Amino acid sequence: MPSVRAQIEQGIQSALTQLLKVNGGYLLAVEPHNGELNGGPEFVEEMRQELLGRVPGVLIETGRATYRDRQLQRRRAIEDMDIHLWLVSGSLRSRAARTQGGLATDADPGVYQMLEDVRGILFGNDLGLSGVGRITPVSEGPHLDLQDLTAWELLMRVPVEVIQPAEDADDEDLTELRGRHNLTDDDAANPVVEQTHTLETP
Repeated sequence: MPSVRAQIEQGIQSALTQLLKVNGGYLLAVEPHNGELNGGPEFVEEMRQELLGRVPGVLIETGRATYRDRQLQRRRAIEDMDIHLWLVSGSLRSRAARTQGGLATDADPGVYQMLEDVRGILFGNDLGLSGVGRITPVSEGPHLDLQDLTAWELLMRVPVEVIQPAEDADDEDLTELRGRHNLTDDDAANPVVEQTHTLETP
């Protein structure tokens, strides 16, 4: 079974497919991002490779997580996991067109509209996954601004129930029962009878 992180990323990707152009939307790509999280040259190169010119598009990746409500005896906790979504516009008209949108006939609506649409789909969504809570938005803002690309980051967060199974112990077969019984009605001082019963598997 895929890891919880993989299931969350795949669940988000599936939820956002309704925004794809092939489904009546406008996005040309909704893809996982597995690389740099900053806006440096490595991030730009990875983003271009992952999108392959398919803009407007969205890249998805889970990030850092913090733990709370720890129950050490039961080996349980809640993990608050960050979800990074990069919304990328490639309108060649202008930077304003890549953020605010250009003409009504443009295929690229701009980052602002993408933000509202993606947030609207994911806000409060639990992705139908067991042990996964509802996604909430945390922050949003510009991440990258090039001559031909503008990318904003939408940071969201989701609580995940962490249950660590108890360590497996080697169960020994029970083969014998031993008992010591005090006979209170006997005249002897503190009489004790010991009994042993052998258990057999039917």
